[in-house]
Amino acid sequence: MKLAVLGGTGFLGRHVCESLARRNLVATTISRSPDQEFLKHYAPTITGLLAGSDGAREALLAADTIIHLGHVSR
Repeated sequence: MKLAVLGGTGFLGRHVCESLARRNLVATTISRSPDQEFLKHYAPTITGLLAGSDGAREALLAADTIIHLGHVSR
């Protein structure tokens, strides 16, 4: 199963990514500002991509499951 997490380094997304990593699940998170240090230390099975990049588009197209946690507050 290929997982993509939108907003995976935001408040909720961090908890989801940590939980996925604890279960040794591989996923891709797509974020406006992917926190690579967080992922490296707390969710090493998760790859972070910048929203809008070609890689992000490819990850979304390939995903079997998308977890949408992205949000913009102003």
